[in-house]
Amino acid sequence: MKVETTMMRGARVLARRGAAVLLAAAVLAGSSGCVGGTAGTGGGDAAPAVTAEQDSARERVADLARAIGGERPSDIQGYARAAVAEVSVNADAIELIGIDDQQSLDVSKPFGSLDLRVPVDAQDAASGAQGETTEQPAAYCFRVVFDYYGKVGEWATTDGVESIDCPPGAAPVTPEPDTSIRYVLAVNARESAREVLLAAIQSGRLPSESDVVAEISGLLEQPESELERAAPPQVLIDDAERIGVAMGDADGCVLVKSENGRVLDVRPAPVLLQPGELGCSPSTALADPETLRPPH
Repeated sequence: MKVETTMMRGARVLARRGAAVLLAAAVLAGSSGCVGGTAGTGGGDAAPAVTAEQDSARERVADLARAIGGERPSDIQGYARAAVAEVSVNADAIELIGIDDQQSLDVSKPFGSLDLRVPVDAQDAASGAQGETTEQPAAYCFRVVFDYYGKVGEWATTDGVESIDCPPGAAPVTPEPDTSIRYVLAVNARESAREVLLAAIQSGRLPSESDVVAEISGLLEQPESELERAAPPQVLIDDAERIGVAMGDADGCVLVKSENGRVLDVRPAPVLLQPGELGCSPSTALADPETLRPPH
């Protein structure tokens, strides 16, 4: 009897241990099923949805930074003005909420940053399977650092677009107005150059380059805007006593020369006026006509 009782007790112990193992497995399985099920509800989707919304906002800011990257302003205020103008043209909701001017004189180093806020569209808030709305912030904010060449970091990516906390109650800021002087072609630039060169031919004497500059400058009509000036003439006199005159830049260039007793307008292919090509210069005015033809 004692042997039989001992065997029965051992069997009951083993049975209880087996039941405990089965119960533990069931609990783990139930817990695992709960986590998997939550992924289909609002709670499980919260983090991925917010991340996707933030990534989308970051891409929009990076696109804006690249769009204004070709402006080449001399300071961060120039980029701020370009950002506001770009947002206005495209009716984008991105807001400029901060400008940091670092006053760097080295074009290879950052000279400031812009803080930008991207409001979250309430209609874009993700909802779970059980109707639970994903909690999202009212906006995402980013800081973009700029140097002379544009946003820092790898150009084609969101590199350099840093997430920051949105300052509570921050209002959009207005960049400083552009007070820099811009040089534009005078409306009578070509006529002034031709008049001075023709007078030099008729006088029978060769003027100095500085004399030609002064005489043309005295004839130029100044723009009405207080922030604009007539582009000054550049003059070159070569060994053959030809006089070349240039005014303006690649976007608007006047070239005139005097040669063999005649005053001639010089009109090269527009591509040759671009930086890296012949450019808008008096040497271009005196260049061999064959070199002024379109390259293709």
